[in-house]
Amino acid sequence: MSYIGKIDRLKLFAVLSIVIILCIGIASVYTTNVLASNNTKADKSTTKHSKIGKVKVFNATIVNITDTYIYVESEAYTGKLIAKGKWIYIANAFGRGNWAEVKDLVNKGEALIIMASIHRKNKTYHILLGLKEDSVILIRPILMRHMTQKHLHTKTYMGVYATILDNKDNYMIVNRSGHKILVLINPESRWYKAGYGVVTWSEVRSEFKSGDMIRIFCHNILIIKEGYAKYLGFKALIWGYSGAIIDLTSGTAITRYK
Repeated sequence: MSYIGKIDRLKLFAVLSIVIILCIGIASVYTTNVLASNNTKADKSTTKHSKIGKVKVFNATIVNITDTYIYVESEAYTGKLIAKGKWIYIANAFGRGNWAEVKDLVNKGEALIIMASIHRKNKTYHILLGLKEDSVILIRPILMRHMTQKHLHTKTYMGVYATILDNKDNYMIVNRSGHKILVLINPESRWYKAGYGVVTWSEVRSEFKSGDMIRIFCHNILIIKEGYAKYLGFKALIWGYSGAIIDLTSGTAITRYK
């Protein structure tokens, strides 16, 4: 996989926040009982009807990747899937780009495929909506809207307890009640570290280690529908901070600084 070129991180996170918020409906009350299991294998082809067409989820083999489509083979579907357009990617970093920019994250081989078949004027178009291949996940913004169960937003903050599983460039993977959550954090965001002073997240993130219990004060929690959480391997996204992130294991505490 080739590395996606450097992007202005501050602008990237601003755009991502706007895209996700626009994609989501009216906020609802968050409760822990909406969390579901995290099995990432599709036992069989699953078809769902929605406004974006007939959505199908299945395991397939990617045999070709181009600037506009991928070609897959499986019992559920064999053929081209249109891939051009905007994508949200989750890999070593979380970000957004055109297919031509993100396609190098994808390799030939086994993958989980999410597709839709749309009929227009006696023609059928087969569209790639998302895929998961090893630790790489690609999701179209329209699929993000479709697979959202709830979006909780508050102008104050919500406190979430969780355990760190992994710490990537601009997001953490945490566990809450057995369910994986992605915590999105701009590497260039400024924080005040207790007993030290002003730091950026990239400077302090190594102090938040796997296995540590943390408490996050955030403005947004996006809950993924059970079926998609099962396939993609994460149940929620967290972003937007004006409060603190506290490592209850090490004692490191940072509060948002503007």
